[in-house]
Amino acid sequence: MTNHCGSWYFVPSSILNVCIDLWRNFGCIPRPLLGLQFEAIKFLGPTHAEYIWRKLNIDDGLVVEEVSTASHAEEVGIRVGDIIQYINGERISTTTELENKLLSICRGNFDRGTDINAKVDVSVRVFHTANRLWRTQHLTVNVSGHREVVERGIHQRLFQFG
Repeated sequence: MTNHCGSWYFVPSSILNVCIDLWRNFGCIPRPLLGLQFEAIKFLGPTHAEYIWRKLNIDDGLVVEEVSTASHAEEVGIRVGDIIQYINGERISTTTELENKLLSICRGNFDRGTDINAKVDVSVRVFHTANRLWRTQHLTVNVSGHREVVERGIHQRLFQFG
């Protein structure tokens, strides 16, 4: 849920407000565990962002930095270097937007009476950089109130920048 800025991290107030609301209403702060770590294209260095634009014609979204071993994301073929632009049909271009979307998915599940340990389906629009194709992947992921640890998968970056 944190954003990295130089040598320090912060949690945006929009996410903090949702977390406080979830804690007050449900006693926990759940989120779907995607098994992925991202970096927003708009926060990459200018050379890296321009390279993505020139080679792939993509100027926003989230670059997959890590894919957890044995995660559903790894099973459906999401790899390091792929680019995510939509979650459940909503355009996502920053990690803050992603966290807000994931928290709203959990809020919706709780409002419907779903247990915290339930699984949820998440639709992800992803550009696979290895074969340069857009695909919509459907992930069934665990919801948890615990911190997500993304263990480095066996697949290496297939698309090198620079």
